[in-house]
Amino acid sequence: MRLERIHAYHVVRVLRVTIPVVLLALMSVTIWNYLDRSSDDPARLPPPPKLVENVSELAEEIKFSQTEGGRTAFTVEARTNLGFTDGRNLLEDVTVVLYGDDDFIPERRIHGDRCGYDEGTNNIQCDGNVEMQLDGLTSGRTAAMTYSHESRTITALSATEIARPGAFQGRADRMSLHIEDNVLEVSGSVRIVMADGAVLETETARYDQNANLIRVADGLRMTNTQGTVTGSQAEIELNPQTLEPRLIRISGDVRAQLSVPSSLLTLTANELAVRMSQRRVIGARADGHAVLESLEGETARLLTGDTLDAAFDESGRIQSVEARGNGQMRLEGGERLESQSIRNEFSGAISTSEDSVLQLGEYRLDGSYFVVQQGDVITFRTDRPASIAMPAGLLRGGRTEAQFDPDTGTLISLVQNGDVQFVQDGRTGSAQRIEIQEGGSRVLMAGDSRIEDAAFQVNAAEILLNQENGSFRAVGTVRTLWTDSEEPVLVLSGQAEGNETRITFTETAELWSGNTHVSASTIDVDPTRRSFVATDEVVSMIDDLRFWSGRMEFDEQGGTLYHSGGVRAVFDEVELHAADLQVRLIDGEPDEVVATGNVSIQGPEFDGRGDAAIYVRSSATITLTGQDAEVSDSVNGAVSGCRLVLDVETRDATVESDDDCRVVSRRVVNN
Repeated sequence: MRLERIHAYHVVRVLRVTIPVVLLALMSVTIWNYLDRSSDDPARLPPPPKLVENVSELAEEIKFSQTEGGRTAFTVEARTNLGFTDGRNLLEDVTVVLYGDDDFIPERRIHGDRCGYDEGTNNIQCDGNVEMQLDGLTSGRTAAMTYSHESRTITALSATEIARPGAFQGRADRMSLHIEDNVLEVSGSVRIVMADGAVLETETARYDQNANLIRVADGLRMTNTQGTVTGSQAEIELNPQTLEPRLIRISGDVRAQLSVPSSLLTLTANELAVRMSQRRVIGARADGHAVLESLEGETARLLTGDTLDAAFDESGRIQSVEARGNGQMRLEGGERLESQSIRNEFSGAISTSEDSVLQLGEYRLDGSYFVVQQGDVITFRTDRPASIAMPAGLLRGGRTEAQFDPDTGTLISLVQNGDVQFVQDGRTGSAQRIEIQEGGSRVLMAGDSRIEDAAFQVNAAEILLNQENGSFRAVGTVRTLWTDSEEPVLVLSGQAEGNETRITFTETAELWSGNTHVSASTIDVDPTRRSFVATDEVVSMIDDLRFWSGRMEFDEQGGTLYHSGGVRAVFDEVELHAADLQVRLIDGEPDEVVATGNVSIQGPEFDGRGDAAIYVRSSATITLTGQDAEVSDSVNGAVSGCRLVLDVETRDATVESDDDCRVVSRRVVNN
């Protein structure tokens, strides 16, 4: 299952769609920014005419103003005065212009079919097609409104429509505008529709120009053609110079649900904050158990964390998303990545911080500071110690690089460096470097390599394991030890290769087992039978018996050693030569040596020859047999017969004969 399907692709897609929805909707709140300094200043009315003393006497084209502190607070112009009752002038076809306390506050215009003006309080109440010009571009419409001169507040008494041509239109059940504090509030079923179709719905919104802050409360819902964003409340901080949004915060059960081709995307969090500069997004953060979910069919993928942070480039394009605090990515096949911090680069690279876990198929990688890259294969790297749990066992090392198949999650290759150790089916091992090749079928161990189980141990400079057929190859001062018998077997060689049933040691091999030592160019060991064959320049020793031969075979079960290829043996100060030689063992100790084929022996003071010879160690005797068997010395001369028994210690010889041969004794006669 491809990591990119959740990482760069879906995260980028969600934020590229979600953030514009949030911005369009929240920026629509700035429709109440009737003080927009980027628009042209609204045209001011000419100075009001001088008032007459008795307003009630005027019936047509009424014009008057209220001046306070040398400044005009408001002007009223009406087509008709309908009369004066309860301290109020009843006016028809009325236009009211309200002025601020300084030149920086633009004027507001109100027009109504009928208005009442209270001379005592200077309050104004209008009804019937009330229209309000909130700034040079933004207007409002309602059925009834009041102006309180004491609080300098305009209040709409019925549902109000607000519009800005080419930008938005909206409505609210109530609206109030405090002129001196520069605060506009709308409430009750607030609904704003942008020119592109985006819709904002809320219960309460408040714009404070002095604080350069817009607040939306009592729940909000933002919708466009691609999806919906909801939350409990929102705040927009504006740039004091440009009045453009610089920070947007949505809080309280934030949820964004978006439909894109072949996928349904959902973002949930306690708070979503968007930072802006010059009308572009420069950063975004979702806080409070932020969850980004992608759903295709019945399969879900997740990116979660205490915080999700998105970074953008100068053009406003997203560059990375980072999940911090209990970060987790879950993919459609059950694969997952966990870490305190997970960072998604726009390029598709993924990096983590400490305490990281990557689960891919049957492989689990534990460590820290992971780097994962997608492509035709999934590549993995960490420079920190990491462990890999796999079907074959557990691998642990200092630096790790690996490749995985993105469709199946299976391992393609892996390299670990720095005091690497592994456990596999009761077997342990270590090396300075371990490479897993060809999907795990080959394992290369380099640098002080070791493999060990309860019965077997191999040390070498380099070990290559073939997992398919169970074979191995070791080179460079190979040390092999078997410990599953009464007499451990140790072999040293320059190279070794084989499998469970046969191991061949070459390049000057030496074997030790109990009282036996063998050296040869090649030694083949059968671990299952506890036997071995040594060839080429074989030198062996059993207790005080030494042998030289071209080939040696050992069978622990049969209790025999067999030498061939021109044998030389030395024992009890006797040197023996023969074509073949066999040593019979009793309880692992050499008891009888049988030599055949042109046998010759040399002792300190005697020589012997025959077709065969038997040396019995317990009795220290040598028995020569054959038609030409003979023993001689310089003192007693020579004796020959079919069977000669020589006592090695006393040098006494006993001769036996039969019908086919005679005993012949030759002695030297001195003059």
